[in-house]
Amino acid sequence: MFDLFSDYFASRASFASSLDCRVKIILTVLAIVTILFSKSFLYPLGIFVFCVIAMFLLKLPSFIVFVRMLPALGMAAIVFLLKMFLSGGIPVFDLSLGGFELSATAEGIEAGTLIASRVVGSVAVALLLGFVTPLHQLFRGLAWFGVSKTWVEIAMFTYRYTFHIMDTAMQVMSAQKVRLGYVGAMNSFSSAGTLSGSLIINSFKQTEKIAEAMIARGYTGEFPDSPMPRAGFSDILFFIFAVAVMAVFFFAGGLP
Repeated sequence: MFDLFSDYFASRASFASSLDCRVKIILTVLAIVTILFSKSFLYPLGIFVFCVIAMFLLKLPSFIVFVRMLPALGMAAIVFLLKMFLSGGIPVFDLSLGGFELSATAEGIEAGTLIASRVVGSVAVALLLGFVTPLHQLFRGLAWFGVSKTWVEIAMFTYRYTFHIMDTAMQVMSAQKVRLGYVGAMNSFSSAGTLSGSLIINSFKQTEKIAEAMIARGYTGEFPDSPMPRAGFSDILFFIFAVAVMAVFFFAGGLP
């Protein structure tokens, strides 16, 4: 469970992890923007395939990749089905479901495929960025681009204490299981409610402790940070190459 949220894999040595985080952020934004403006499903699907291959080459656990992609795949499937059966156009085939007659149209299939490919392509790009960029570098890069320091610090605290909440939840759940708290549906609902309440109370208590500890250490509203170094020649060269390749594929497969 911790591996689903951890940036452990981003800390492993590789060419992608050694690139300047600002270069990776810009490329990620460009990829997502071009995916959204693409008029054909080929370009988003190609980006998705490229990201999956890159994750495979980075030797990332397939289960972790699949679970992180699962919400996007589910959303893409739902959007595809809704567009396929609820859009007007030339009927392709009919489906009878619970007394309802549904008709799939060619226009709906085309529109659903495009939207679904945009969803999985964009999410795959964002996931690849997370797999090759440690969170502390990503936060520094966002601050360098002018993102509000308040939002960056909130994101830092959210990520840091996600694991604390998960650890607390696991401890409480283990204690409940030892006491047969999840035997039967009623006991399970009651134990889940108790667990949720315990996490909320623990979060408030932890917030007070963190605030007192930070003030005691001289926190004045901003974390001190050093200037980021200039991007290296290899980073700039890779950026130019990646943008050129992206442009070629976009105009080759992103336009009607």
